[in-house]
Amino acid sequence: MWNGVVTNAGIALLAQWAAGGSLEIDGASAGTGTVPTAQLMSCTNVSGESHALSIIGYKTIEQGIKYLVQFTAAATAYVAMQVGIWARLNDGARTLIAIYQADSNSGISVPSVSELRDFAFTFGATVMMDNTGDLTVNIDESAWVTHRTMQEYLALKLDKANVYNGLDKSEAGYALDVRQGAALKALIDHAIMIGHTTTIAAGTTTKSLNGLTADHRVCFWGFSGGGENDPPADITVTTAANSYTITVSNVVNSGVTMTPVFILPQN
Repeated sequence: MWNGVVTNAGIALLAQWAAGGSLEIDGASAGTGTVPTAQLMSCTNVSGESHALSIIGYKTIEQGIKYLVQFTAAATAYVAMQVGIWARLNDGARTLIAIYQADSNSGISVPSVSELRDFAFTFGATVMMDNTGDLTVNIDESAWVTHRTMQEYLALKLDKANVYNGLDKSEAGYALDVRQGAALKALIDHAIMIGHTTTIAAGTTTKSLNGLTADHRVCFWGFSGGGENDPPADITVTTAANSYTITVSNVVNSGVTMTPVFILPQN
């Protein structure tokens, strides 16, 4: 079980925001330590070893705003016992506005890169906020996109109104299938592009891909032939107009192939 509170510093900051100003949610962090639950509100930082986390999205819910915080594999494995949300008001000091702490049996085990390079876990952090002031949330576009996140994103693009028991062979059902199929095709044509299957080797390779833009980001990797060593190297990809560049180093297992899939962020 996790306990979450708005910190004393967060209460003060949100009160100032209510009086006017621009609030920026600029990051999250994990801590390996704990404090007595009664002391959580007085925290100004996470406890123990600190690890930077990515905020990959947010949404307004009845209780406030829910921030989606993503864990990825670290240089050294650790167990996260705390998650903190950071903000600043009007370019002021960075402040821990909310903190969440696990009980002794609920920490998040984060593996090392060597153990599980593709590890990704999303933590939902709700902050009770009810204000019409200016709010900016810094989204880390370089973060991994999990399969579940992608499914939720695609679901938002489909019109599910008037679905009849899943499958419907009536005229209305066929019409709905056509609309959904068209919506999904438009999304895939516009947002998602699949790169070339490439044999991984140390060095830099540039590939042509018509329609790609500098705004596209890698959302999935496809590896084959790597066995326990997937992914088999350190890989970075940069995108440009109609091309992408793959830079590979620290190859663990040669002969492995990869296929990148890119997504264009949309509002």
